Amino acid sequence: MLRLILAAYLIQNGLSGDDDSARLPQLIARMVTGTTGLLILVGFWTPVASALSASVQLWAAVSDSGDPWAHVLAAAVGVGLSLLGPGAYSIDARAYGRRRISIGHR
Repeated sequence: MLRLILAAYLIQNGLSGDDDSARLPQLIARMVTGTTGLLILVGFWTPVASALSASVQLWAAVSDSGDPWAHVLAAAVGVGLSLLGPGAYSIDARAYGRRRISIGHR
């Protein structure tokens, strides 16, 4: 669920905006945001894509003139998703196998 919500936000954030008044750094940030959203949606390179999206969202929170809390929340979810991994229903799980941690008897 985290992966789907974060991917939807990132894709929407990457596609929205006024292209006429945007400068090159903002265009690159929106392109990276949309691309990482697509990668997170399909579950490919999830830890890398979510960590990259978190760093871009933190940059957007600092550089945008609007309300930064949506970007901060998306960055926090991105960090959490990068630590959790891709999940069972992802390309990463199919390609590399699902990682399970089993804690033995104490």
